[in-house]
Amino acid sequence: MPVDYSKFDAIEDSDEEKDKKDDKKIKKAAATPIKHVKCANCGDTESVLKACQRCKKVAYCGARCQRDDWRFHKRVCCPPKDAKKKEPPQKPKPPKKKPEKVESSDDDDDEPLTWYKHRETKLPDSNVTHVRLPSEENLNRKDSAGSAWNAAGTWEERDVLPKVRERIESVVKRVKERDFGSGVISVDRVKSVTGDASVGVIRGKARQFLDVKIEVAFRVRVGGDDQAYKGTLTVKDYSADAATEPVDVEVKFSDAARVPAHVRDAVRGALGRTGAVEAGAAGTFARDVAGALAAELLPGLKDL
Repeated sequence: MPVDYSKFDAIEDSDEEKDKKDDKKIKKAAATPIKHVKCANCGDTESVLKACQRCKKVAYCGARCQRDDWRFHKRVCCPPKDAKKKEPPQKPKPPKKKPEKVESSDDDDDEPLTWYKHRETKLPDSNVTHVRLPSEENLNRKDSAGSAWNAAGTWEERDVLPKVRERIESVVKRVKERDFGSGVISVDRVKSVTGDASVGVIRGKARQFLDVKIEVAFRVRVGGDDQAYKGTLTVKDYSADAATEPVDVEVKFSDAARVPAHVRDAVRGALGRTGAVEAGAAGTFARDVAGALAAELLPGLKDL
């Protein structure tokens, strides 16, 4: 006689049995390939659908739909777990060797000795005073021209442009008036001094670096007239070699047209022309300024 088990249909499974059944369903669903019915972007069901090559979970009717939906799908797109490559098994590491115990032959102490055990050596106090001998480099090195922090005499450079500017102003103001017969030409002021001026120490020796542009304002007076006619004398690229080489100057007489015509040529001759001027030569106002700079400015650079 067959047994009727229908009476057990109403009995529910326990929680553990439910979990096991759910796990089996999930594994079976994961192993079963997904049947794509419609396009994940436009919902088309009639076109031939192609699954995503990475996750295989969604499909699209074309490349355009896949590109349009990528900004949303990229957040959840990931390869299946089975597609991950299994890492090769790592070789077991050899066991570390234990440090060998060091046996000590010291029998003075009964305490057990370890590898960090050491003996302290006590020496009697010495009355000898230790004197530090100078190194061979200090014995052979000569006195350096550098500052206190540069006793080794290596590269050192100091900006002295403000001091050079003051000295140029004092030298140029002492230039004497140039008398051209009908009047005089004199220095009004130093308009500007621009460029580089520094004192450097190279291998223990002091060296001067000078490359400046000097603009001197002058004024011309004719006869007993109190009216002054102004202009500018520019000394270009003035360097430490100006004592032996010509200096390039530029003369701009802005009030030349206002000067009386009968003395105009005399004024221009006394001022000098634009071009190279020798410092040692005399006869023009431009040469007077160049000679004063060469005689008083250049020798004083060593004292800066």
